Amino acid sequence: MLRKGAPAPLWLLCIAGFLVMADGRVITPLLPAIERDFHTSAGTAGLTATTYIAAYAIFQLCYGPFGDRLGKVKVIRATLIFFTLGTGLCAAMPDLNSLLVMRALTGISAAAVVPMGLAYLGDTVKIEHRQKAISLFLSCMIAGSAGSQVLGGLLAQYASWRTVFLIFAVVAAVPALLFQRAGVDAPTPGESRGHLARYREVLGRAPGFYGVCVWEGFVFWGASAYLGAVLVDDIGSSYVVAGLLLDVMGAASVFTARHQGKRTGVGRERQRFRTGSVLYAVGIGMVAVLGAVGGAWPAWFAVAAVLLGIGLISAHSTLQVRATEVAPEARATATSLFSCSLNVGGAAGSALAGVVVDGPGYPVMWGACAVLVAVLVLVGPRALPRRQPAPAAAAAAA
Repeated sequence: MLRKGAPAPLWLLCIAGFLVMADGRVITPLLPAIERDFHTSAGTAGLTATTYIAAYAIFQLCYGPFGDRLGKVKVIRATLIFFTLGTGLCAAMPDLNSLLVMRALTGISAAAVVPMGLAYLGDTVKIEHRQKAISLFLSCMIAGSAGSQVLGGLLAQYASWRTVFLIFAVVAAVPALLFQRAGVDAPTPGESRGHLARYREVLGRAPGFYGVCVWEGFVFWGASAYLGAVLVDDIGSSYVVAGLLLDVMGAASVFTARHQGKRTGVGRERQRFRTGSVLYAVGIGMVAVLGAVGGAWPAWFAVAAVLLGIGLISAHSTLQVRATEVAPEARATATSLFSCSLNVGGAAGSALAGVVVDGPGYPVMWGACAVLVAVLVLVGPRALPRRQPAPAAAAAAA
């Protein structure tokens, strides 16, 4: 049990990250049931996913300066309570419009967890251990994203979509309550400035880095939303088998996170990002030719999932670590801008991927994605920002 006033441990952040990502992805298999219950079209029911994602991405920018001024844990504590309440209330909504409003409010409260969690790890974990800690945080988010789609499909089939939100609310209450017993971190000292001024200064320090974050979201996260769909729609897999194969990616991510090297420095991190991106590109290339391997497709996809899991953790966690070092004196602002950049890219990539899937088809979409990731291998490492001196160190040097 968490001791009153103790620092927020990594495992508690991991649970919160798992739930936030699971809540965002679980809606996908629930859409047919929501469509049926509210007597609406598939496209209209899909707005329940759109409102959550849009609110989640936009409001990440609101929390950064608050995290720096008030403390990261304070922001997480408050928003997790609203996240729990919002998730539970989704189960009680009588019509689609009220459900859309509640999903948007839930997305707003969920938006604080990832950027504040990254900033908190940046404040409390030494740089030589930070890659491993952030990798574990990321792997739990990936596991939540993958596992929730299978769980949601099973519960929607044998219970109801409302049951899914009730269960999520009960589970989310655990970290929400435990965070109330966690010690709060001190606000970051510094002059009080408006949100826009803070973001303008942080962006000015590393514009190329944040551009790469948008690109990575576009090619990594945008297309990955269709990994389950290609198995079900194109290959004819069941939801259960698709979920198990996606969990292979989650398992590979967790394994990689636990064995992530401690080597730091921009040179080492550039190599890690480059290697991870190459592995991810190979995995995507394997998915592109999935329909041509015949009956061996489950084993083929499992190998691809392993490469995707290892590549994603290696490349993306490197960007996360660098995001915590762009502006140590405004760390929450920097990580909020990072998360927003990633989600904007992911939303754009998912939308464009959907157009390609409906047109030329899955193989063309995956092939194009593999090429774009390969280009990122050349561009991305050069945009990693160098470590900035912490405020205390800078003052001592002066």
